[in-house]
Amino acid sequence: MKNDLSFPWKLALNGGLTAGGVAILVSLVGLVESFSDSYIIQGVISVGEIILYIPLVLLVFSSFRKISLTSLGTKAAFSALLGAIMGLLLSLLVIVGSTTNIREMFINASPALFNLLTRGVPLPLGAIVPPVM
Repeated sequence: MKNDLSFPWKLALNGGLTAGGVAILVSLVGLVESFSDSYIIQGVISVGEIILYIPLVLLVFSSFRKISLTSLGTKAAFSALLGAIMGLLLSLLVIVGSTTNIREMFINASPALFNLLTRGVPLPLGAIVPPVM
């Protein structure tokens, strides 16, 4: 493989798209909403949030093994880019699901799911919440 400076960022883009795709999948299958009432730490983090963010954590650690980043700042930027791309895809799901009727195809694409993904923030501002989280 060619050893250039753009390789880690291409890997981050690929990993972010993969993590976002898996996060959309587990959201539309209904795992996030089903396990949102089961808390690991009461009122802080639920099992549904763990299911939502596990693909991101696994892809970040597996990507760190593929590349040799030396500085801690570069690793933090790499991880933030992966998370932001995943969050943008979740925001896209919320926007598309709120403006169109995708519930005919995906039964679990409910307003309750979109409320969980945006943390209860209404939609114009709520679209910013998934990339930040």
